[in-house]
Amino acid sequence: MSRLSLLCALTLGVMLLTSLLPTPFVRGENLVEMSGTVPMDGWRSTSFNGTSGDILDFSLTLQGGGRVDVFLLSTTWYNQWKNLQAGTGEEFYYYVDGSYVNTGSKNDTFTLRASGVFYVVLDNTVNPDTGAVPGGPVTYSLIVSKNPSSGAFNTLGPVLGIAAIVALIVGIGIAVFVIRGRRAAAQRSGVVPPQHFTPPPLVAARGCLACGNLTGGTFCEKCGTRMF
Repeated sequence: MSRLSLLCALTLGVMLLTSLLPTPFVRGENLVEMSGTVPMDGWRSTSFNGTSGDILDFSLTLQGGGRVDVFLLSTTWYNQWKNLQAGTGEEFYYYVDGSYVNTGSKNDTFTLRASGVFYVVLDNTVNPDTGAVPGGPVTYSLIVSKNPSSGAFNTLGPVLGIAAIVALIVGIGIAVFVIRGRRAAAQRSGVVPPQHFTPPPLVAARGCLACGNLTGGTFCEKCGTRMF
């Protein structure tokens, strides 16, 4: 196998390896990890810091088929929700992504639409009107974590992709260099290319009038008589 063929094979091998190599799993940071019991007509809450664009994994396990309302709130909306529970407010807002009204056990992935402090509330009260209806205490386990594809996780795949592109560019450059080098070496080796020549025109033989000898020249080779 020539060096050029070997180089092309190695380049294609790197590209194929990049496309087939699975992205290694990197466990994301747990932003929320809590468990316990939400009493009837009660609630539980916690907070975490997040950045817009973060991809979060949500995992809620409820035992005994219980149902609750889960709300993802900003600081302002969390205060509105507390005022509603205290009877001093009439409404509150929540993020649609990351909130689950009247839900049982659930696994989901969502993206943060803002940055700052976020509150996660497990609500086992009669509010809001469209939410879950309390039927007793609910035992729960909740984990919210950064998805492995979020932020700076798993940079190996892109790095290998860039490496494959660089290898391909270098391979093309070397291939051009090898071809040019071979041409230059052939020129320096003294090999003469095929030469073309034009053969002399053919003249028909004529008989000498003096001696009858056939000749194609100007004079007869036998008797020297000039040919006309």
